Amino acid sequence: MVKLLSIKNILYCIVLIFMATALLITCEWTSEVSTNISKESTKSPKASAERFGEIEEKKIDYSDKVQQVQISQTKVNSEIYRVTDSITKSNELIILDFKVKPGETLSSILTPINGVPYSTILKISETSISGLNFNLFDVGQKYQLVLNPLDSTLISYTHSFSKEKIIEVILNPNLVIKKVSQIKRPKTIKYNPAKSNLNSKIKKVKTIKNDKNVTKLFLLGKTNLSTNSIFVKLENQYHTKSKMYLEKQTAVSFKKMKSAAEKDGINLIIVSGARNYYSQKSIWERKFKNNQSRGLNPLENARKILRYSSMPSTSRHHWGTDIDINSLEPSYFESGRGKREYDWLVNNAGRFGFCQVYTNFKKKDRNSGYLNEAWHWSYIPKSKIYLKKYNERINYNDINGFIGSDLADDLSMIKDFVNGISSDCL
Repeated sequence: MVKLLSIKNILYCIVLIFMATALLITCEWTSEVSTNISKESTKSPKASAERFGEIEEKKIDYSDKVQQVQISQTKVNSEIYRVTDSITKSNELIILDFKVKPGETLSSILTPINGVPYSTILKISETSISGLNFNLFDVGQKYQLVLNPLDSTLISYTHSFSKEKIIEVILNPNLVIKKVSQIKRPKTIKYNPAKSNLNSKIKKVKTIKNDKNVTKLFLLGKTNLSTNSIFVKLENQYHTKSKMYLEKQTAVSFKKMKSAAEKDGINLIIVSGARNYYSQKSIWERKFKNNQSRGLNPLENARKILRYSSMPSTSRHHWGTDIDINSLEPSYFESGRGKREYDWLVNNAGRFGFCQVYTNFKKKDRNSGYLNEAWHWSYIPKSKIYLKKYNERINYNDINGFIGSDLADDLSMIKDFVNGISSDCL
């Protein structure tokens, strides 16, 4: 009986253990399923989309492309001076071949070209090569300019002083000046004007930032110097007036010229700068009335004034490119200090873009216009552009509004006076 109970107890315990084990296994399975379901519910939208059969928008990795763009931009800066090679390969060089004209200088050749800083011109002019002088050219010497057609900047400049002395100036990446055996003839030529001239081409190459302000009123001098952006007010140490305005580039070049002159013991100061129509009208009518009171007829009156003074709307001073230096008396420049100052200008002003427009008729570089004005110098890189526009846009009907304006046509003011300047300055 005791044994039977003992066997039953054992069996009972076994059943309990079995049931407990089964229950434990069931609980673990339920927990695992619950955990998996929880994990599924927190997966990314991509997983949810896949679960529910939705199509997810495809995302593109742009990291490689961004990196390529950054590299390309870096190359633009670091490879900027390899333009010459790329142009050569694309057959797009602009080649200009010319001969030195009377009065032409290194400055007058290079200053108008886009991208040639004055500091570079100065370095070239100061280059010491035995037997050569970049500050003194002979008429007829050949030179060549190679321009980048993309922006009209100068790539190289080659000058033949003689058959044995030919100098090539390369501007990029560094300024290199060297002797060469001949003026090279690149095979990649876009433009080669056999019978053209440098100035006419430069006018096409050079752009005017303030072109929108070069109106008929500006050309005629009917403008406000203090508000027109073409002009800049000049600091007092550069002139003798209470205030003075000049065309912006003219002002910059005069300051450089004045500084260079001082190193040679020469003092330059402007006694007359930009004058608008209204200032010129005041000068003209004062002189006209004074001569009239002395009995001169209108034509004689005007001709007397025109020896040294311009008719309103025909003065180069309207443009702010022309300046009167040191004195307005012809005798001042004939001896002593005035003679030394004039001689310095004759030999050096061209380096800074200035030219004496009203030279002595004995020089035979002009046959009409005002008498010799040793004091009157014009900044040619800008004034030649304004002169061209004047000839294109102004006629005698535009010259009006003052005493004697009806004489402009009879006096050939445009042909003989506006254009009556030295051929060296054209």
